[in-house]
Amino acid sequence: MKKRSFLNTLLILTVLFMSTMNVLADTEIGMDKTVQEKKAILLCEYKDNENNVQNRIYYIFDTTNYTNQSGPWVYFYRLNGSLRYLMNPVTNANFSLGKFDQVFQNARTSYQQDGKRMESSFENTFKCPKNAFADLDFFDEVCYGDFDTCGTNFEYGPFKLNEEANTFYKIIDDYAASLIADKSNIDLLIKGSDLTNSIRQKLKSYIISNYQFGTSYAMPGFVEYYIDNLKIDSSNVKVTQAISDLKNHAKQEIQKQVDEGKITQEVADKKIEEIEDKKTEDIIASVNKVSTNINMRDDPNCNGLLGTDMSIIINNIFKFVQYLGPVLIAAFSTVDFLKAATQGDDGQMKKAAERLMKRIICGILLFFVPLICSIILDIGGITLTETCIERYGTQESQ
Repeated sequence: MKKRSFLNTLLILTVLFMSTMNVLADTEIGMDKTVQEKKAILLCEYKDNENNVQNRIYYIFDTTNYTNQSGPWVYFYRLNGSLRYLMNPVTNANFSLGKFDQVFQNARTSYQQDGKRMESSFENTFKCPKNAFADLDFFDEVCYGDFDTCGTNFEYGPFKLNEEANTFYKIIDDYAASLIADKSNIDLLIKGSDLTNSIRQKLKSYIISNYQFGTSYAMPGFVEYYIDNLKIDSSNVKVTQAISDLKNHAKQEIQKQVDEGKITQEVADKKIEEIEDKKTEDIIASVNKVSTNINMRDDPNCNGLLGTDMSIIINNIFKFVQYLGPVLIAAFSTVDFLKAATQGDDGQMKKAAERLMKRIICGILLFFVPLICSIILDIGGITLTETCIERYGTQESQ
């Protein structure tokens, strides 16, 4: 009887254990879906030498709906062929999901060497450790660190940080590179303007909009910290590639000018050599006054919807209206004062003065309305700015 009771208990425990394992395996799939829905982000992924994923760290925005837990941090480690939470085999408590302190400062999670824990202050400046390690005895443990060992206790690892994984940091890096590679930056690069602050602001706007920060969720501190400290220089491989792409585009445009007979090959070779010699840091951060004379129609800063000729016509109309106002004011007012003087009527003189003031006000409006319209059309990319017309108008008309 006791033997049967023991077997029944063992069977129940086995079923419960297998059910738990299945739920945990499903949780990984559920997490992937949550990431796709932008309710969570993948922060770090670690792989072994055979390219198998061994560990992942996530941050969940929608903790209430997804986990019913009090915190957003979560990691999985590989056990028996799939990624799982780190569980207590006795109490079934979840050690790898919850607040930062719960996840990275409990006795089953180590940081660096000698059994250290991640400090609470790390949360707002969180960056992925370079390696992950695992101890897979009865009480499994996980360790993160920048060293090649986490002590003798962690026999599995180091599993290396996967730089190619589609993590949130990589999304930020890739978008930063795309901002640099955007052709609208060519003119800024030529002028030597500092792109860093502009790119960081655009990054924040993109992330806030894309992940509903400020509406559905609050932006985590480590995200803002990462963007504020993102290096826009040659240490970032993707940034270097973006700068290289811009250089190539500029060189192609210079060569196109040779083909169109606008400049000689000798002049083109010199310009191309100047571009080739520019360092990434010089292009991004320092003043560079060397001009590459890129063709206007391929420079987005000088690429109006209405084209060169129509832009010139519209700009001339606006200027004509601006100059017409003072001329009309002077002409009509002169006639009024002459009439009043001829008649010797003080009342007519007073009325002429009043009309002059009204005309001056109308003239001021007549001057600024075309100016405002011109600015709006320039910003909207409908017409070209005067600077673009001055820079390229002559060669475009040739």
